[in-house]
Amino acid sequence: MTFGSELKPNEVGAVNGYVERQLDLYSGLSKLLAEKAAAEKEYGRKVLELARGFQEQLASVHEAKEGAGIDSLALTDAEAADNAPLELLPAAHEWALRLEEEGRLHVQLGSKIGGDVSEELRHNMDALSSSRKHTLEFYQKLLSE
Repeated sequence: MTFGSELKPNEVGAVNGYVERQLDLYSGLSKLLAEKAAAEKEYGRKVLELARGFQEQLASVHEAKEGAGIDSLALTDAEAADNAPLELLPAAHEWALRLEEEGRLHVQLGSKIGGDVSEELRHNMDALSSSRKHTLEFYQKLLSE
Protein backbone atom coordinates (compact mmCIF):
# COMPACT_ATOMS: atom_id res chain seq x y z
CA MET A 1 0.00 0.00 0.00
CA THR A 2 1.24 3.49 -0.75
CA PHE A 3 0.13 6.67 0.89
CA GLY A 4 -1.42 8.75 -1.84
CA SER A 5 -3.57 11.83 -1.95
CA GLU A 6 -6.77 9.84 -1.41
CA LEU A 7 -7.53 7.26 1.20
CA LYS A 8 -10.20 4.78 0.31
CA PRO A 9 -12.57 3.62 3.09
CA ASN A 10 -11.25 0.06 2.99
CA GLU A 11 -7.66 1.31 3.53
CA VAL A 12 -8.32 3.25 6.72
CA GLY A 13 -8.07 0.18 8.97
CA ALA A 14 -4.71 -0.84 7.53
CA VAL A 15 -3.29 2.67 7.81
CA ASN A 16 -4.61 3.02 11.34
CA GLY A 17 -3.03 -0.32 12.28
CA TYR A 18 0.27 0.80 10.78
CA VAL A 19 0.21 4.04 12.77
CA GLU A 20 -0.70 2.17 15.97
CA ARG A 21 2.34 -0.07 15.50
CA GLN A 22 4.49 3.00 14.94
CA LEU A 23 3.17 4.51 18.18
CA ASP A 24 3.94 1.25 19.99
CA LEU A 25 7.50 1.42 18.66
CA TYR A 26 7.80 5.03 19.82
CA SER A 27 6.56 4.02 23.25
CA GLY A 28 9.00 1.12 23.50
CA LEU A 29 11.88 3.28 22.32
CA SER A 30 10.93 5.95 24.84
CA LYS A 31 11.08 3.41 27.69
CA LEU A 32 14.39 2.06 26.40
CA LEU A 33 15.91 5.54 26.27
CA ALA A 34 14.72 6.34 29.80
CA GLU A 35 16.36 3.16 31.09
CA LYS A 36 19.52 3.83 29.06
CA ALA A 37 19.72 7.38 30.45
CA ALA A 38 19.39 6.11 34.02
CA ALA A 39 22.02 3.42 33.41
CA GLU A 40 24.49 5.90 31.89
CA LYS A 41 24.06 8.30 34.79
CA GLU A 42 24.47 5.54 37.37
CA TYR A 43 27.55 4.15 35.59
CA GLY A 44 29.04 7.64 35.37
CA ARG A 45 28.48 8.25 39.08
CA LYS A 46 30.10 4.92 39.98
CA VAL A 47 33.12 5.66 37.78
CA LEU A 48 33.44 9.11 39.38
CA GLU A 49 33.38 7.49 42.83
CA LEU A 50 36.13 5.07 41.79
CA ALA A 51 38.24 7.84 40.29
CA ARG A 52 37.91 10.07 43.34
CA GLY A 53 38.72 7.21 45.70
CA PHE A 54 41.80 6.36 43.66
CA GLN A 55 42.87 10.02 43.60
CA GLU A 56 42.61 10.15 47.40
CA GLN A 57 44.72 7.01 47.61
CA LEU A 58 47.31 8.56 45.27
CA ALA A 59 47.37 11.75 47.32
CA SER A 60 48.05 9.84 50.52
CA VAL A 61 50.86 7.85 48.87
CA HIS A 62 52.36 11.05 47.44
CA GLU A 63 52.19 12.84 50.82
CA ALA A 64 53.84 9.89 52.56
CA LYS A 65 56.69 9.89 50.03
CA GLU A 66 57.24 13.65 50.27
CA GLY A 67 57.29 13.46 54.08
CA ALA A 68 59.92 10.71 54.17
CA GLY A 69 63.27 12.30 54.92
CA ILE A 70 66.79 11.03 54.52
CA ASP A 71 68.53 11.28 57.88
CA SER A 72 71.74 9.59 56.92
CA LEU A 73 73.87 9.30 53.86
CA ALA A 74 74.33 5.58 54.53
CA LEU A 75 70.98 3.96 53.65
CA THR A 76 70.20 0.31 53.48
CA ASP A 77 68.75 -1.01 50.21
CA ALA A 78 65.31 -1.23 51.80
CA GLU A 79 65.50 2.39 53.03
CA ALA A 80 66.67 3.58 49.63
CA ALA A 81 63.83 1.77 47.90
CA ASP A 82 61.35 3.20 50.39
CA ASN A 83 62.59 6.76 49.78
CA ALA A 84 62.86 6.46 45.99
CA PRO A 85 60.47 8.54 43.89
CA LEU A 86 57.36 6.74 42.72
CA GLU A 87 57.81 6.53 38.96
CA LEU A 88 54.30 5.23 38.46
CA LEU A 89 52.68 8.11 40.34
CA PRO A 90 52.39 10.58 37.40
CA ALA A 91 50.93 7.90 35.12
CA ALA A 92 48.51 6.74 37.81
CA HIS A 93 47.43 10.32 38.43
CA GLU A 94 46.83 10.85 34.70
CA TRP A 95 44.84 7.63 34.53
CA ALA A 96 42.69 8.74 37.47
CA LEU A 97 41.99 12.07 35.74
CA ARG A 98 40.98 10.29 32.55
CA LEU A 99 38.74 7.95 34.52
CA GLU A 100 37.10 10.94 36.17
CA GLU A 101 36.53 12.53 32.76
CA GLU A 102 34.99 9.27 31.50
CA GLY A 103 32.60 9.31 34.45
CA ARG A 104 31.58 12.89 33.70
CA LEU A 105 31.00 12.04 30.04
CA HIS A 106 28.69 9.15 30.94
CA VAL A 107 26.70 11.37 33.29
CA GLN A 108 26.42 13.99 30.51
CA LEU A 109 25.38 11.32 28.00
CA GLY A 110 22.68 10.09 30.36
CA SER A 111 21.43 13.65 30.81
CA LYS A 112 21.41 14.24 27.06
CA ILE A 113 19.51 11.01 26.36
CA GLY A 114 17.06 11.71 29.15
CA GLY A 115 16.62 15.31 28.05
CA ASP A 116 16.93 16.39 24.43
CA VAL A 117 16.65 13.00 22.75
CA SER A 118 13.69 11.85 24.83
CA GLU A 119 11.95 15.19 24.41
CA GLU A 120 12.29 15.05 20.61
CA LEU A 121 10.98 11.49 20.62
CA ARG A 122 7.99 12.49 22.78
CA HIS A 123 7.29 15.43 20.48
CA ASN A 124 7.28 13.17 17.41
CA MET A 125 5.12 10.59 19.15
CA ASP A 126 2.62 13.25 20.22
CA ALA A 127 2.49 14.67 16.69
CA LEU A 128 1.87 11.22 15.19
CA SER A 129 -0.79 10.44 17.78
CA SER A 130 -2.52 13.77 17.20
CA SER A 131 -2.43 13.29 13.44
CA ARG A 132 -3.91 9.81 13.83
CA LYS A 133 -6.68 11.14 16.06
CA HIS A 134 -7.58 13.94 13.63
CA THR A 135 -7.53 11.56 10.68
CA LEU A 136 -9.86 9.11 12.41
CA GLU A 137 -12.20 11.94 13.43
CA PHE A 138 -12.28 13.20 9.84
CA TYR A 139 -12.91 9.67 8.58
CA GLN A 140 -15.83 9.26 11.00
CA LYS A 141 -17.22 12.60 9.84
CA LEU A 142 -17.00 11.50 6.19
CA LEU A 143 -18.76 8.22 6.98
CA SER A 144 -21.61 10.02 8.74
CA GLU A 145 -22.24 12.35 5.77
